[in-house]
Amino acid sequence: MLTIDRSMYPDGLLEETHRTLSLLFPYEDLVSSQRVYKIVRRDQVDIEAHIDRQMNEDKQFHLRSYPFYAERLGKIQDRYNEVKPSTLKQWWYDRRRREEWAALMVALVVFVLTVIFGTISAVTGIMQVYASFRFR
Repeated sequence: MLTIDRSMYPDGLLEETHRTLSLLFPYEDLVSSQRVYKIVRRDQVDIEAHIDRQMNEDKQFHLRSYPFYAERLGKIQDRYNEVKPSTLKQWWYDRRRREEWAALMVALVVFVLTVIFGTISAVTGIMQVYASFRFR
C-alpha cells in the first residue's frame, strides 16, 4: 500500500482535495452516474445537472468550507450558472432555474391544450356545416 507523507502538505489540503474530487466526479452512486452518462451521450445534456442535484442534497456545500479551492469552485459555479439550455431536452433536464422551467412547462401544456381544443372545434364546425347542407 502506498503511504503518503502528509507533513509536506498544508493541514486539510488532502481532505479538501478528496471532497472536491468527489463533488465534481461522484463515484459513490454508480447507477446514477451511469444513467447521467447515458443521458449525456444520448441527449447532449450537460452533466452538471447531476452535480447541482448533489450540491443541493449536500447541505455542507459552501465555498467557505473549501479554503484551498474556493476560488476555482466559485469560477466553475459561475460558469455553470451562465450557461442556458438551448434545446427542449436540455430544458427538460435543467432544474437550476425552476421558475423558467415551470413557465416553459405551463406554456407547453397551454400550447398542447390549444391545439387539441382547436382541432376539436374545427372538426365539430365541419360536422355542423356538413349536417346543415345534408339535412336541409
